[in-house]
Amino acid sequence: MKTTGKVVELQGDDAVVETARISACDGCHKRQDGQDCSVCSLLNGNRTMRTKARNPVGAQVGDLVSIESESTRILGYAALVFLLPLALAAAGWFLTGIWTDNSLWKALGALAGVALTFVGLRLFSKKLQSRTGVSVITGVIDHH
Repeated sequence: MKTTGKVVELQGDDAVVETARISACDGCHKRQDGQDCSVCSLLNGNRTMRTKARNPVGAQVGDLVSIESESTRILGYAALVFLLPLALAAAGWFLTGIWTDNSLWKALGALAGVALTFVGLRLFSKKLQSRTGVSVITGVIDHH
């Protein structure tokens, strides 16, 4: 996956790059109605995101750069965020169903599965933030 962004911070051999959430916003039906897109609404109108990237080209703060990420890794993260909560909600529903037929308890089991997912994803996200190598700056488009 290729995109462009602006270097906002240097951290040793890495850089923090701010990019626009274009792909998430472009297909949103709300955007066509002149409103904030659904993703931006959930993120309080934040249309940018920051990512840590290896900086082999020596980009400096303020530079407009092209960055590249492994598509398979990005798709894997998307699957974790979207599919894992569904799977654990179903597991919570069915596991609770072993002990009771009460729909309320089954629903609470499903909610516990979803909550467990997001706790796990939060911990996984913190671990990922400490690692580099997900994204690489491949070139400087414009110097500050």
